[in-house]
Order: sequence, then structure tokens, then C-alpha cells
Amino acid sequence: MAASIVGEMLVETGHALQRLALRVSGKDVKALDRFRSAGVLLPEVCNSVSVDPSSTIIGGRCTVKGDSTIGRNCVICSEPNTIYIGYGAEIGDDVIINAATEKLSNGLPNKVVIANDVTIGSGSVLQSCLVGDHVKIGEKCIVGEGAYVENGAHLSPGTVVLPGHRIPASQLWAGNPAKYVSDVGGDH
Repeated sequence: MAASIVGEMLVETGHALQRLALRVSGKDVKALDRFRSAGVLLPEVCNSVSVDPSSTIIGGRCTVKGDSTIGRNCVICSEPNTIYIGYGAEIGDDVIINAATEKLSNGLPNKVVIANDVTIGSGSVLQSCLVGDHVKIGEKCIVGEGAYVENGAHLSPGTVVLPGHRIPASQLWAGNPAKYVSDVGGDH
């Protein structure tokens, strides 16, 4: 019982120190109340971003631009590398986005860049990859390290993009491993 009380006191002290650091640096203190964060530095999340309180954003090298939505139970971890999520991104529930700690073998940077107006379906996992504008990633997809999903591409639910692979612009891909299905038309 005493250990539990001491633990709660330490957590509250940590939150108070974090708020003080924000005030001293001139940043918005309300950012702590919008979502859970971990690490020494806070992520940069625009005020117009909707983040479910059950989601966790880890690291100060994470940027989420305006009008984006992050669903329930998501984990976005930018430690020690960078994650950038562009304007108007819709990230479904239970999504994991992680930047690798090691250098990628294909020479691409070990960061995550998700461009503008991207939809990521629930239960998907993205690891150190590049995602272009207007991409739609279905539920429970996996996009491996160093993969590049170009502008306007679509991934069907359950698609696995292997590490280092490229999905060309405006194409629909599906399967494990991902295979070309068709060009994206008005019916996709």
C-alpha cells in the first residue's frame, strides 16, 4: 500500500516537472492533457490534431501536423529517430508506427514520413517507411523497414509490404507479400 502511494507521488511529481519545463520553454501546457507521452522531450502535435487519450506518442522527434486524427490505443515511437505525420492523416485504432534504431541496409533513412491526406487502417504496423500523399492503407497491413508507398497507392486489408519494397503511385496492391492488383481507378 505504501509503495503504491509513493509511486503515485513520484508520477505526479514527474508530471509537475514536465509542466514546469513546458512553461519555461514557452510551450503549451495543455498538450500533456490531450494524450499520453513518454520520454524527456514532448512531441510536436498541432492543436487541430485529435488524439485519443488512450494513445501514446513517445519522443520529441515526432511531428503531427494539423487536422490529423489518431485513434484509440495507438503507439507512435520516434525514439531515437524521426516520425513526421502530415496534414489530414487519419490513423485508425491500434496502429503502431515506429522508427528503427539501426541504419537501414538499403540506404534509406531510418525514419517514418507519412505525407498529407493518408488513411491508415486499424491494426496496421508501419516501421521506418515512406508513405506518399493520398495513400490508403487498409486494416491490419504491415509496411516494413525502408518500404516506399508512393502517392495515391492503395493497400488492401492485410497486405504485407516487405522491407525495402516500393509500391508505385496510383496502384492497388494486396496479399502477403504484396502483389500488384490493378491501377487505382474511381471504384477503389
